[in-house]
Amino acid sequence: MAHLIPSSFSFYDLTEEEELQGQILTVTQAHVIQNQLATCAEEKLMIKFTPESQQQFVQEDSYKQGQIDILKYILTMSETGIELRAERANNPPEDNEV
Repeated sequence: MAHLIPSSFSFYDLTEEEELQGQILTVTQAHVIQNQLATCAEEKLMIKFTPESQQQFVQEDSYKQGQIDILKYILTMSETGIELRAERANNPPEDNEV
């Protein structure tokens, strides 16, 4: 069971299995995040550059890129978790490895 570790940020001590289960998204969650990713990418393309608003452009562009990066990271973590779970199912540990 997860235990909260005191720190400046909330951090949980998870078992390897809890970590794996937590990173795998449901199909619907993955679809919602993919839709958010597509929306952010479209919004990033719509940011207009003008010489008068260079700093605003850089800030908005960086903000959208950060959103895109974290959404891609979450989707990649889930895909990696699904692959790892499938690999473990296909290659269960032998009795002497447990």
